[in-house]
Amino acid sequence: MQEQQLKARQLVLQQQAASAVAAASKTQREVYVGNLVSGLVTEEALRQLFNSTMQAAFPDKQIAGLDPVVNVSMHSEGRYAFVELRSPDMASAALQLSNQVQLLGQPISVGRPSGYVDPSKAQQAALAAQAALEAFQSGDTDKAAQALNEQGISIPGFSPPPGSLPALGATAEAVPSIEPTTCLSVTGMVTPDVLVDDGEYQEVILDLQEECGKFGMVEGVVVPRPAIPAQAPALFGTSNFGKAFVKFADAMGAQQAKNAIHGRLFAGETVQVIFVAPEFFNALV
Repeated sequence: MQEQQLKARQLVLQQQAASAVAAASKTQREVYVGNLVSGLVTEEALRQLFNSTMQAAFPDKQIAGLDPVVNVSMHSEGRYAFVELRSPDMASAALQLSNQVQLLGQPISVGRPSGYVDPSKAQQAALAAQAALEAFQSGDTDKAAQALNEQGISIPGFSPPPGSLPALGATAEAVPSIEPTTCLSVTGMVTPDVLVDDGEYQEVILDLQEECGKFGMVEGVVVPRPAIPAQAPALFGTSNFGKAFVKFADAMGAQQAKNAIHGRLFAGETVQVIFVAPEFFNALV
């Protein structure tokens, strides 16, 4: 059990070192588009708008077969969306459209996603993660933790000392699984407000069921919530408050969902997905 936990931590560090710059790069290429006419503005309308404006703004960067817009992710109720562009320069230029363009008679707002990371800080985070990985591989876990803490990087399951695998249950922390399992831990889709408000709490569970159901049969969704919901802001980030857990009928569905959801932006937050043991999920039910 101890060896598995150590290997899991090392794997997370490797993934952190490899994805730090890539994840930041996406936020540098993405813009938040708000003030949309709910339910009427479509993804295709936004795609056409940003494609045409970016083609006009960057005529020298046009590539046959490649549009400026890489992806459009619309909120389920159509109130806002995230538009991913081909380069950071295009995303910066797109900010100029804010309150300058109207869709269905309503001016749109364009801004940076809340997960936006300055390029220099992204590079620092990547270097810190690599330094932590090298320290971890040499056996110096204290130095590894220090390297991460200096950059404000949090690695799930890294803080507890080796051998202190937490007991299963609602207050236990989920330990990443090395191998694919049927269960996922999802962060970045739950906010303190979601845990406080009954309506938002049910909505995020339904959103998870609907989105994950595209990749396989979902057997259950658990979003840990304080016994007194009003205490969520104070307890958020402790135990498993702020995480969501999804159980699939098979590991293939979980793998496909993880591949599709991990790294996405949800309400301005980058979604992080890891595998966890089915026993952990069952203890939460």
